[in-house]
Amino acid sequence: MAFEEPVVARNTARESANAIHTEQAREYGFRGGIVPGVTLFGYAMRAVTDEWGEGWLGAGELAMRFRRPVYDGEVLRVGPTTTPNGGPIELAVVNAAGERCAVGSARRDTAGAPDLADYPAGVVPDELLPAEPDVLGSLGPLAEYRIDTSEQAVREYQESVGQPGAYPGRVPPSLISTVSARILTLQYRFPGPRIHVRLHTRLFGLRPIGTPLVARGRLVGVREHKGSHYSRLDLLVVDDAERPVMHIDTESIFSLGRPARTSP
Repeated sequence: MAFEEPVVARNTARESANAIHTEQAREYGFRGGIVPGVTLFGYAMRAVTDEWGEGWLGAGELAMRFRRPVYDGEVLRVGPTTTPNGGPIELAVVNAAGERCAVGSARRDTAGAPDLADYPAGVVPDELLPAEPDVLGSLGPLAEYRIDTSEQAVREYQESVGQPGAYPGRVPPSLISTVSARILTLQYRFPGPRIHVRLHTRLFGLRPIGTPLVARGRLVGVREHKGSHYSRLDLLVVDDAERPVMHIDTESIFSLGRPARTSP
């Protein structure tokens, strides 16, 4: 998927328990279920990979901020907003109306991986806890999340996003990034919709399909803005040899304070 090649957006979470991806999203001011931010992130990652080659996935960085909702079936283009010349690339995911639905940047990153000692594994509680600001902001390490990297899981993911055959024989890094939308569900009960607003990953190499991968992390911040509450996560995904695979810094709305107009 080269830059500017059109891609048809897929709502890969229409059966999700998260109401924002279902028809229930209309109750919050959207036109229907919205395409997950992690899916848009995956389109951008594929475009950058085609531009720079898979080598950058061993020491690269991609950050995206989601600005406008995207709906199933919309035709999008991922394009650079600066001329790629080997340095950082500023990019945008643009819809048919020319609106920037997501913006971000990609770069080759030579910084070292985070210290594994900073990411101990928490435990799954006996009962899910209410996802309330005072509760979210007071707990320790998150429960460890095991990512399904089986051949079937990879195939189903690639088909759902419309990219069969991408990253042949390896776990798609965009699949790994979806843990950012799932890890809190091991510990917390969310009564309403959750919306990704920002996702920043550092990449430390591809892994073969079937490699055991787990995500560990912590909730590093809870804030309120215009009645909505946001949570920020700091996650590290490691393989079965305890080698870092991906570092994730992400922020989401977990309590929507008012109906949206055109964007969260």
